[in-house]
Amino acid sequence: MTEAEFQALLAAAGLSLDPKAFAAALQGARHLRQEIARLDAWLAEQDAAK
Repeated sequence: MTEAEFQALLAAAGLSLDPKAFAAALQGARHLRQEIARLDAWLAEQDAAK
C-alpha cells in the first residue's frame, strides 16, 4: 500500500492524522497486510492438502 492510497483511505473515513501518527498507522497497516497475506497462503496450503 502506498502512502497516497493509505491517505485516501483515511480521507474517505474522515480521518486526519499528524505526520507522526500517519507514519505509525501506515506501518501498522502494512504489517497487517503482510500478516493477512501469510495467513491466506497458509489457508491455501491447507485447502490444497485436503
